[in-house]
Amino acid sequence: MTVFEDSTSSYKSTMELLINHIEPSDFANYQCVAKNEIGKTTGKFQLEELDKNLARPPTFDLETTPGIKFGPGPPDKVELNDLCPPAPICQTTCPDTQKYSQSCKSGLYSVFELLSYKSLDVRPLLSPTVYPGLHNRDLNCLVYAVGKPVYHKSVNSTYGSWMRDPGPSQIEFGHDTIWTTNETDAKHLLEYSNKTTFRLSILSRKYELMYEFMGSAHVVFNGSFFYNKKDEPVVVRYELISRLSTEKTLPYAAINNSTGLYSEKHNYMDFAVDDNGLWVIYGLANSNNTVVVKMDAKDLEIQYAWNISVSHRKAGEMFIVCGVLYVVQSNTETTTNIRFALDLFTNKRVEVDIPFTNPFRRTTMIGYNHKNKELYTWDKGNQLTYPIRYHDQGLANQTNKEEQGTADSAYYNQTGFEVD
Repeated sequence: MTVFEDSTSSYKSTMELLINHIEPSDFANYQCVAKNEIGKTTGKFQLEELDKNLARPPTFDLETTPGIKFGPGPPDKVELNDLCPPAPICQTTCPDTQKYSQSCKSGLYSVFELLSYKSLDVRPLLSPTVYPGLHNRDLNCLVYAVGKPVYHKSVNSTYGSWMRDPGPSQIEFGHDTIWTTNETDAKHLLEYSNKTTFRLSILSRKYELMYEFMGSAHVVFNGSFFYNKKDEPVVVRYELISRLSTEKTLPYAAINNSTGLYSEKHNYMDFAVDDNGLWVIYGLANSNNTVVVKMDAKDLEIQYAWNISVSHRKAGEMFIVCGVLYVVQSNTETTTNIRFALDLFTNKRVEVDIPFTNPFRRTTMIGYNHKNKELYTWDKGNQLTYPIRYHDQGLANQTNKEEQGTADSAYYNQTGFEVD
């Protein structure tokens, strides 16, 4: 599935379903689903061969049959005066500023608030000599756009996670394997063998964990499930094949009301994976600061740790791409922005202004999958993906592949959910 904006209107987007290598068995009925906070529309269609010489000619003629519309249409156009009524008479006294506080949280104001109205301060969490240090960056890129969200599935659960392993493919697991967790069952990790079984909720495996997890910001990476041990500042690596667990206590991490991450305060640790490996984001104990830890995914050794003067409770969510920390301003506003980014390899702030949407106004999990170049999110029980676009900073005189018009350009907009 490919999604792109309509060039004639910023309020429209177009979805294209591309079916490759069609066999006779593929001629069947299909459906596409569009969903938002208002409702859901399903479009059903039949795939058939366009050959007039067949014994039963096709029922659809591209030259004479107009397009088919599904769902309610847009509202009728109204007069400009109805849209913009006369301005009300100004009050003689000052209005209540609290009423307009949310609309003011944009631009520089939101960044200053994120930094507690102070200069950005980035320093090692402990003495630099404590850490072995970072490896060279595998990919130097900067995100400049987040695409339209694509709907995949919905469950009746505000908190949860869904994950795919961006690491090298394991023999035991196909590249389409999906794992999920449920907020009501912290003892088990659920596995679905492919996209179809995931959509139909047909389990292939159910793992019983040695320790319960907490939160919903976990990851699956290189055949292991990484999560926050319940009620402890501990990272657990659970190997899916051997089903053995390894633990690591994080420095200056605490599990209490003051360290709940982001404005949601549901998670205490936010795990992230990019081309450089495993990261953990958490709140610094007895402080408003944010800690980012880079870990070795095999032995959980801490390679480096940052103490960043970013008030995580003022943020909606965070994620990491190419070693750059991105802060989503709100997880509950339908339209929000990413206006703060920090390059963890250079300790320098990066200027960004990227629109982001929460279509169901309750995003409680954002994870980046560098294999698919997508963000995976959980928004009020809806599992969504967002294609991202980035510039390769390592190629000074060359634009990214999308702008060059190579065959890879469509890959950035694919959902990963093909028609089986």
